Amino acid sequence: MLKNTSIAIVAILLIGGAAYMAYRGSIDSYLASNAKTFATTTTSSAPADLGTYQYECDEHVTFEMTPSSDLSAIHVKATGSGSYPPESTLTKDANIANRWEGNGVVFVGNGETVTLGEGDSAIGCSPVADPNNAPFNFGDAQANPDTSSRVSDAVVGKWQSTDDPLSEFIFASDGTIQDLHQGKVDNSGTWKAYTSSAKTGETGVYIAISSSNPDIGPQVFTIARLTSTSLELVPTEDTGAVPSLNLIRVSQ
Repeated sequence: MLKNTSIAIVAILLIGGAAYMAYRGSIDSYLASNAKTFATTTTSSAPADLGTYQYECDEHVTFEMTPSSDLSAIHVKATGSGSYPPESTLTKDANIANRWEGNGVVFVGNGETVTLGEGDSAIGCSPVADPNNAPFNFGDAQANPDTSSRVSDAVVGKWQSTDDPLSEFIFASDGTIQDLHQGKVDNSGTWKAYTSSAKTGETGVYIAISSSNPDIGPQVFTIARLTSTSLELVPTEDTGAVPSLNLIRVSQ
């Protein structure tokens, strides 16, 4: 009797084990065959970018632009047979609205159009018509009332010319400016940051300087570069009479 009972128990265990292994095998097979579905449906993340947009510019330049989802960076790459701009990831300027820079390339967005610059030169670019997608719109820098104040705060301080180390400029928070040479005041006046040029009507970030010397007329500069340690000002009128200013911050 005990022998028969033992045989029955062993048989039940073997049958149960076989059933479990068959069940487990079917589950493993199901998971394996649906791994892609599970990976897709159980993992979610924010999109890495906002799509890719094509542009055509002056001088037969064409390129594509891919903004990151938070607009902290944009990726640019030449298209067609061109080599400009070089493929680069540009980072957003903390002080100037709609401006990104990197690898020697400066990118400024204004509505649906953009400006692509390198050094003192810049070209205008427009979106390539796409019947399936609307152009990317960067908005208007003038729509941000904090731009001028943020730029002003960043400019305030003492700056030294990289072309002439004996020449220095002090942009004061009260809107006054001093032009120093060898530590002595050579000229003085007032300054103010703008988000549009009164002369050209173009959107951008500018600094207007008015001298206390009646023989020196008002001067308007485009802020081509502004970081915590460097400031580049390019005159809006390319007459050669007023040079560009390449400055580095120094202690007062």
